[in-house]
This record gives sequence, C-alpha cells and structure tokens, in this order.
Amino acid sequence: MKLIKNFLYTIYNNRHMMSAMVKRDIYTKYAGSYLGLIWTIVHPISQIIIFSFVFAIVLRIRIGPEFVGVNFTEWLICGLIPWLYFVEVLSRSPNIILDHVSLVTKMKINSEILAINNVLSGLINHGIYMFMFLVYLAITGIHFKITILYVPVYLVGISFFMLGLSWIIGSLNVFLRDVGQVIGVLLNLWFYFTPIIYPVNAIPDAFKVYLELNPVYYIVQGYRIIFLSNEPINHFGLLYLYGTGIVCFTVGGLVFRKLKKGFADVL
Repeated sequence: MKLIKNFLYTIYNNRHMMSAMVKRDIYTKYAGSYLGLIWTIVHPISQIIIFSFVFAIVLRIRIGPEFVGVNFTEWLICGLIPWLYFVEVLSRSPNIILDHVSLVTKMKINSEILAINNVLSGLINHGIYMFMFLVYLAITGIHFKITILYVPVYLVGISFFMLGLSWIIGSLNVFLRDVGQVIGVLLNLWFYFTPIIYPVNAIPDAFKVYLELNPVYYIVQGYRIIFLSNEPINHFGLLYLYGTGIVCFTVGGLVFRKLKKGFADVL
C-alpha cells in the first residue's frame, strides 16, 4: 500500500514534467519523417497482411467455435492490438535510463518516472490502434456490447505488469548491458507463447496449463471476447492479470529503488 501511495504521489508531483517528456518523446519519434504518425500503423498493417495470408489462406487456420461469423483478420487484429502495446513498452525498457543519462546524473530527477513515461507513450499508440479498430468494426457492422467497459480494466492490469517489468529491465541494463539483447529474444519467444496468430483450441491440453501462466494471454483473449464473442468475461483470468501485475509492480519498484543508488557511479 505504501508503494502505491508513493507511486501516486510521484506522478502528481512530476505531472508537468511527465507531460512534457511524453510530448517530446512522440515528437522526436517522428521528427524529420514526412509521413509522421502514418508509420505507426504501417508496421502492424504489414504484419496483419502477412499473418492473414499465411495462416488464413495457406494454412487455413480455424479460430474456434466461440467466434462464429468472425473472419481471421478481425480476430488477428484484436489480438495484435494489446500485444503491440506490450511489446512497444518492453522493447524500449532497457534504455529508459541510458537514454536519459543527463537527467539522471545532473538534474537528479525522480528516475522512476522514466518508466512511467515509457508506458504512457505506448498507451498513446495503443489508443490510436484502438480508435482505428473501433472505426473498422463500426463500418463492418459489428455491434459494441456493454463489455467494452472492460477495456480500461484490462489496460490497468497489464500496465502495472509492464511498469514493474520496465523498472526491473531498465535498472538491470544500467549494470548489465546484455539485458537489452536478452529482452529482444524473450519478446520473440513470448509472441509465439501467446495465442495471437493461432487459436487456443490448437494447443494440446497438456500444454494449456503453461499457457495460462502467461498474463498477456488474458488480455489478448479478453479483448477478443469483448469485441468479437458473446462468451462471458473470464473474471478468474482478470484477477490473475491483476495479481501478477501488482506483484510485478511491487517487486519492480523495490528492485529499481535498490539499484538506482548506483546509477550515478556507473553512468
């Protein structure tokens, strides 16, 4: 509880700086680019085209009885949206301190906010993807259900999970620069460990217990149920997501506080 209170206190006290840093992050990401934000959607669209061709046309994957009347592309997009949020935040986490050395060593800012800014920047891109997906669903005639209110609930849970991981990864990478390389490999494995491009019913029963240990699995399936299925929300999975999120947030916060004392000496 004390960690949560300190977290909220930190956000409130640094709200203006965080707002400026998030705006600067978005600006520098597309500075000098003629297409700007369009590049944000080019990569996921290319993935959707490739995956749809390989898995829907070539391999003819069937997505399961709970998604009657849903085509593979809609199902794929719905799973990719939360994954892209997750992978953007985690892939940038190793450098949250290294990219702001002067702020950490000279200005003595509260360095915990760097990971928070990383999550907020990812959340903005997630909002862009979500808006485009909602427009697509409206055009195709898919009706929204009251369960759409669960979207922010899932987002809070996965954001706590990612923030905790970002603190751990970012602080460790200051001392062990190989961490960034390891994260790239782990994210590739994590993608295929999550049922984004294949349905859950394609997994042998003996392996499903391992799948259910993956917190990202629950937000991917949660989004698909919210938008594309009449199945009830998996509240057990939602509780598991929050449980792992809070544990990771707590451990990450403690690890970061312990290690940040040595940042100045190493940087």
